[in-house]
Amino acid sequence: MKKILIILLILLTGCSQNIDSDYKDKLDSIDIPREIIEFLEENNQKLSQSDFDNAVDKLLKSQHNYISEYENLLNEERTYEYLQKYSLDDLNTLTNIKEKDIENILSEILDGGYIILLIEEGHEHSDTCEEHDNNEYYEEEYGLAYVISTNYPLIYEKFHSNVSQKLRDYLSIMKEEVNMPYAQEGEILIDLDDLVKRIINTEKYIKEHEDSDKNRIVMHLNNLYLRAYIGGLDKNPVYDYSNLKYKEEIIKHYRDVIDKHKGSKFSNLIEEYLYILEKNRFIRTIEVENFIVNVTDLVW
Repeated sequence: MKKILIILLILLTGCSQNIDSDYKDKLDSIDIPREIIEFLEENNQKLSQSDFDNAVDKLLKSQHNYISEYENLLNEERTYEYLQKYSLDDLNTLTNIKEKDIENILSEILDGGYIILLIEEGHEHSDTCEEHDNNEYYEEEYGLAYVISTNYPLIYEKFHSNVSQKLRDYLSIMKEEVNMPYAQEGEILIDLDDLVKRIINTEKYIKEHEDSDKNRIVMHLNNLYLRAYIGGLDKNPVYDYSNLKYKEEIIKHYRDVIDKHKGSKFSNLIEEYLYILEKNRFIRTIEVENFIVNVTDLVW
């Protein structure tokens, strides 16, 4: 009986090693996002968590690498004219697309885990794909342009149960931002409680996953959320433009944050911010502005 168990163990070990070897060879041989997603779906029960993490990481990097190529395809003059006949919902669901060649282009993009967006010239757009060049905001050069971004809700739905907690938490943060961007065109789109929740969640990720290679991206988001919360945006000012005095409801929200999130880095920061505001009689002064700039100095 003991010999049988030993033989079974050797066979199982050898089988596992072959799977690992085959997996690495196959993953190394593919590069297109759609092919990597197909590979992940086919092998989701065969790969170790670590191998699955590596494969998803490769997917995110591959998505970044193919952005320019796919966006050039979408904005090529003939393709662009055809796309203009359809709504964004049509393009992202392949509904009513009559031209086969256009459908093929869209299929490759969507199957690669992207979403398609249409933005206006001068509209701030930040690609949420992995490792975009500095992930900086930029402006399109023409009136309307099709752009693509990682469909994090889709990636999360497909693979969250297969990846590590570290990667799952990251995908969850990005999914939330894609599902409902915190701001657009100088306007905060979510309520202050949700904005605080995102600040807390990104702060938690940074603290719990100090060794994560995604920390720079999460820190960038954390800074954007924090800047909107303590500094306001053009359409959501935290103070009255006429007298530069902070709004009472904003001050109350800051005090509530201190009470609800005691001990957190965020709560301590808001407490320090309130001290600066009180010292300046809740007026937006140079000292207040300097504080905001200093604590939301972007990581990029």
